[in-house]
Amino acid sequence: MRASLFKAAGLYAAASIINGVLPFALLPILTRFMPPAEFALTVMFTTFATFANAFTGLNLHGAVNVRFFAQTDASLVRYVSTCCVVMLAGTALTAIVTLVAHPVFSSLVGLPLPWLLAAVAFSASQGFIQLRLVCWQAANAAVPYVTFQLALAFVTAGLSIVLVVAFARGWYGRVEAQVAVIVVFAAAAVGLLARDGLLRATFDRPAALDALAYGVPLIPHSIGALLIAMSDRVLVASALGLHEAGIYAAGMQVGLITSLLADAFNRAYNPWLYSRLALRDHAVRVEIVRFSYQYFLVALIVGIAIGLAAPLIAALLIDAQYAEAARYSFWISVGGAFQGMYYMVGLLIAYARKTHWLAIVTVTGGLLNVPLTLGLIDVNGALGAAQAYAITQALFFAATWMLSARFFPMPWFGTCKPTGSS
Repeated sequence: MRASLFKAAGLYAAASIINGVLPFALLPILTRFMPPAEFALTVMFTTFATFANAFTGLNLHGAVNVRFFAQTDASLVRYVSTCCVVMLAGTALTAIVTLVAHPVFSSLVGLPLPWLLAAVAFSASQGFIQLRLVCWQAANAAVPYVTFQLALAFVTAGLSIVLVVAFARGWYGRVEAQVAVIVVFAAAAVGLLARDGLLRATFDRPAALDALAYGVPLIPHSIGALLIAMSDRVLVASALGLHEAGIYAAGMQVGLITSLLADAFNRAYNPWLYSRLALRDHAVRVEIVRFSYQYFLVALIVGIAIGLAAPLIAALLIDAQYAEAARYSFWISVGGAFQGMYYMVGLLIAYARKTHWLAIVTVTGGLLNVPLTLGLIDVNGALGAAQAYAITQALFFAATWMLSARFFPMPWFGTCKPTGSS
């Protein structure tokens, strides 16, 4: 069983590494053809799109992932189709709210209304792509998953180079490439769902309520996660200006290597974990716990190692005008290690369908992260934002681990013997 896990993890890891390396490969180009203030605007676009995704995607791909093994073929089709309809409704509502509240959003991220709406379209497209990918992931179909993901990444990178370099479009070209490509790939994802018989012109109210019962409580969780993962860039821009925010964002790109590796492993671990938990066997849960402890240790070692190597990596990737970027990477990498550890224990809470508790702990962590980041920025400048990120990720992991032990007992200390209920 572990052999199949690591085989799938290897494919996902290879895809995530390549997918993650492409932005790094673009860094010498983007940082040469964009000053830090423009580079910061591309990051602000991604930040707002991630925020919008909580409302356009509504985390419904997660509901499909959890329900995938409990559905008959016919009910799975109704479930996936209904999720698509709900996501369209969520996108329309998000676009309306953006139109009404754009002065507030623009003041926070520095983007005018047309680009805010483009970010909504970007986030909606992400939602449909995530739905297609999660169906492949749950079915252990790693090859089409990886192929689609890499095609999206390579086409986006290629068009970005053309628009930024050949047409000298600056940050506009980078964002235009991202939006155009992801909209096309979202249409392809919907077509592939239909081709595979997972999408029909149908709407099932009980399925919609079930999916929303999973996804809506995660909206605060997603916003809290955004506050933890991305508020540092907004706060650095606000406190220190777009120039410093651009340098910080470049350093964060290097530090995020650890997060990319953790995310790759999580994609393979997720279906493996849920299939093993479905056996309701104590010996299997002991095996899961032992494996988790091993992973915690490896994650920390990898995070520290990548953080220490960051200056060498940055010297190869980043233009001289971003020379100080690497000083932020160590703390971002350590934070990524704790984020990977969170993934493991957070899946247990999702399996127990206690996602509202994930929302509570994430929102709390996100709200605490803002004053912590501001305080450390005041003391250590932009470096304080990176330190706050690592501290918050560590606290977030610890709190989530404790919650998972409460709502889905596992033999973490060799004493718990689950009764088989989940």
